[in-house]
Amino acid sequence: MKEPPSGRLIERFTSFERIAHWTTAISFVALALTGLTMLFGRYFILPIFGATLFGWFSFACKNIHNFVGPVFTIGLIVVFLLFVKDNLAETADAKWLARLGGLFGEENVSAGRFNAGEKLWFWGGVVVLGLFVSSSGFVLNMLVPGFDYTRGNMQIANVVHIISAVIFMGAAL
Repeated sequence: MKEPPSGRLIERFTSFERIAHWTTAISFVALALTGLTMLFGRYFILPIFGATLFGWFSFACKNIHNFVGPVFTIGLIVVFLLFVKDNLAETADAKWLARLGGLFGEENVSAGRFNAGEKLWFWGGVVVLGLFVSSSGFVLNMLVPGFDYTRGNMQIANVVHIISAVIFMGAAL
């Protein structure tokens, strides 16, 4: 900042936008923890908990995962609808990307409500990865009417779900 803070506060996000964001974020963390437990728990948690406790724990994780998944999907849809208009590409985004948001140079790069990095996260994470994770999750829970739930299709859905979820978690870090 070139000037000292004025003390004037500007509301960047409404209460509803914050609720939508944090509902999605908290459900994302719950899904990440329960999903990683189901994926790797037998290797890391089973030796510590033992078979009986791990059985109960993994059962609880599966149920939490299946109930929180739709909450996450609804959160993604709400976040998409709230923020899509502010995440459309603008000419200033190219300048922001070229200067890595002001990392190179003396002055800040104008970005609008969301900078190009936030827009990339919105389209790559919320939209693309959210679509892959949510749709494959609905297939795995057999919630898609008319879908052919063969062993092969379920295996493909499982692989798509795991790969997209791991990429999503890695990108969120």
